[in-house]
Amino acid sequence: LGRAEWQPAALEAAAFPESVASGVDPTLLRPASEEQGCAVTGRMVLQLLEAAAPPKRPPPKPPPGAMLKLAVLGRPFSSKSEHAQRLADKFGLKVLTPFSLVQSAVALAAREITTPADGGGDQAPAEMAGAAFQFVVELGGRASAALQEGSVVPDDVVAALVVAAIHEVDPVSYHGFVLDSYPETAAQAKLLEKGLTGYDPEQDKARPKGSKVAPCDDEPAPAAPPAGLDLVLRVDVSDDTARKRALGRRLDPQSGTLYHLEYDPPPDEPGLHERLVAVADAADAEVLRPALASYGDAEAPLAEWLGGLDVLLALDGESSFEGVALEAEKAVGELRERKQQREQERAAEAAKEAEAAEAEAAEAAAGWVAV
Repeated sequence: LGRAEWQPAALEAAAFPESVASGVDPTLLRPASEEQGCAVTGRMVLQLLEAAAPPKRPPPKPPPGAMLKLAVLGRPFSSKSEHAQRLADKFGLKVLTPFSLVQSAVALAAREITTPADGGGDQAPAEMAGAAFQFVVELGGRASAALQEGSVVPDDVVAALVVAAIHEVDPVSYHGFVLDSYPETAAQAKLLEKGLTGYDPEQDKARPKGSKVAPCDDEPAPAAPPAGLDLVLRVDVSDDTARKRALGRRLDPQSGTLYHLEYDPPPDEPGLHERLVAVADAADAEVLRPALASYGDAEAPLAEWLGGLDVLLALDGESSFEGVALEAEKAVGELRERKQQREQERAAEAAKEAEAAEAEAAEAAAGWVAV
């Protein structure tokens, strides 16, 4: 046999795929002699080489930036919502608030009751479909039932809605998310962590223990996975500061502008001060007092849980809003840089492992050829 019959072109022509040949001018196909002897062996070797050492692929590109997973907490009137929105605007994050999520889920559940999906009613939101939509509808039904009974929405329902919303965050449109005023208690934080990572320390406590007669091997408790949240910013203000910020608000009913007598006083315009009215929603003493007490009771256990996950950062909310905002932005910016650096290192390590695997496969294939 001549050397030309060993060349890839000749071997390929000998078994040109019929699906391709049917669309090619037959005169362009070179006839090949029937394979026999070493030509068959040569084809087998080429097939082994192709299977064991495929063409080298370029290394994967590192992502433009890892998703940021944040939360902003604090007492009522600590400006936590304003800080969450500012972080969202600066870093391209989606703001998620439990109140809005519950409200939307209840509305979806009510809509499904009046106009079920199989009856030609409105379709699911564009960002949610299938099982995820039905799951949120089910949660909305549970939330609605609790509210109609005059009860609070169960923690597991709120946590499940938050987790579902996090999973629906579009990584193309957003670089992450920021939770506004959630979680508020250690119980909520544990449910959120379990929903995001599966970590549940209570399961470790419930592991069976060996008896004195037949003790079990002492196995170390499984390590906790990386926390579901990257950073939790807590804006700290005293109860007195919260009361001042709440009770000092004044609304101009004519323009809809909200002022504060101490922190954002209204300008000296004719008739403005006379028409200002106090804002009495959450600032009402009957509402504010229990809200502050509830936060105070939950603050220490929540801080202990978040501190154990090493994600809590306390900010001095008594200073100016701008000062707190800059400190928060600095912390988030440094976090983003660290996450991007880790992703680049992981991508480089993955590319290195892929190259090593290809080299090992090529060496193994060369051994086949030698045999």
